[in-house]
Amino acid sequence: METSDPWIELSRDDFLEAIKRLKPGRMLKSYHAKELQIGLDNGEAIFCIEGAITRRSAQGVWNGFACISYGMLLPYLKVKPETERVRLVFDQGRLKIGTARFQARWIGASHGCGSCSHA
Repeated sequence: METSDPWIELSRDDFLEAIKRLKPGRMLKSYHAKELQIGLDNGEAIFCIEGAITRRSAQGVWNGFACISYGMLLPYLKVKPETERVRLVFDQGRLKIGTARFQARWIGASHGCGSCSHA
């Protein structure tokens, strides 16, 4: 599946661990609305929220940051993706994760994205 849209691919376990690692011990309702930033740098997917950063081995073509509400990804911790590899694609204001699509915004790498841009 070749595409000109930005994409990242990583293992399902790494994807789930990255989301889980950024989840605070006590999940406040306000945290659901916090913006999760996803980038790619030197073969690592970068997941960042409020200055907390985790990196996982990945591949792709992703020159910027996709910014999405953290709460939208929480269902993935309960219902794991079916495939061994998870592919994220940014297309026309949407972040596609497997067959799911979420509203998101894109910020080019030259502009940076909040606290994650200097990771």
